[in-house]
Amino acid sequence: KPGKDTITASATGITAASIVTEVSAANTAIIGLSGPSAASAGACAGPYTVALSDADANSTGAAAALTVNLYGGGRGFWYADAACATTSISVLALAAGATGGTFYFRDQVSESTSFTLTAVAHARATALVQIAGEAPARLVMTAPTSTPLPNFCSNAFSVTATDVYGNIPT
Repeated sequence: KPGKDTITASATGITAASIVTEVSAANTAIIGLSGPSAASAGACAGPYTVALSDADANSTGAAAALTVNLYGGGRGFWYADAACATTSISVLALAAGATGGTFYFRDQVSESTSFTLTAVAHARATALVQIAGEAPARLVMTAPTSTPLPNFCSNAFSVTATDVYGNIPT
């Protein structure tokens, strides 16, 4: 682990010797990603936490400003704020020395999706997220596509419960 340590050598009848050593973290090479693996349609999910580390899993800061690109996400969007109320983002900008950052995600479609984070000279990170439909909020009726013949019953109508976004609740 990075940090300072003192090494001392001693023997009976001889003056002891000490040296202070300092171990630095290796260059940042890995992007870690953690956060919720499930969310409700329309809800602002997160925070998703991005952590920078070296190849030995030691937390380390970015050597220079670093742009982390956000890919995937199905039909949803990423946000910098916990209310998902600001303009959506597609990158997470980390200042030099930063050890990580956070973002949030909102998707109105019930689906399984994934995020992939990439940055120059860093191993990518991926997360799978399941977006579930909300509670039923309305009924949708679908009429048959064919016209019934005279003196015959029509084909069946279908009725489906959906959430406010049109997803069939799971």
